[in-house]
Amino acid sequence: MRGARLDPALCGDERTALMRRDPVLRAVIERVGPCALRPRGAPYRFLVRAILRQQIAGAAPGPRARRSPRCAPRGAHGVGVWTAHMLLMFSLGRPDVLPVGDYGVRKAAQQLYRLAALPRPAELEALAAPWRPYRTVASCYLWRALDGVA
Repeated sequence: MRGARLDPALCGDERTALMRRDPVLRAVIERVGPCALRPRGAPYRFLVRAILRQQIAGAAPGPRARRSPRCAPRGAHGVGVWTAHMLLMFSLGRPDVLPVGDYGVRKAAQQLYRLAALPRPAELEALAAPWRPYRTVASCYLWRALDGVA
C-alpha cells in the first residue's frame, strides 16, 4: 500500500469495503453518497498555503501568498503532524491516512460511536482499525457527518 494513491474512479470499491466492515460508518455513507475525494497534487504549493493559513489564523492568504513562496512569514515553526496528514490525504492522495489529531474527525467519531469524550489518538486508531486500508475515505465521511450532511 506504500505509495498508493486514491483513485476517484475506484472510490466505490473503497466505500463498499468500509460499509461492509463498519455498520456505523455504513449509515453515514448511505446518507452521504459517493466519495468526492480528489487528490490535488502540488505538494510544495499545498504546504506553503497550509503554513500561511496557520500563520494568519485561517484567513485566506491573499495576493501576498500567491506572488511568491519567499513571502512566507519568518519563524514559521515547520510542519506538524496535522499538516502532514492533510498533505498526505489531499495533495498526495494517500488512501490510508487517519488524522488522529484533527478535531473534526475526533468529534464526529465521538458523536457517531457515542463516546463519552473525544477519542485520544490511540483510541481513534483502535476504532479505525476496520477501516484499513481506506482510513482517508473514512475520515472524509466523518467530516461530512459532522457537517450535517449525514
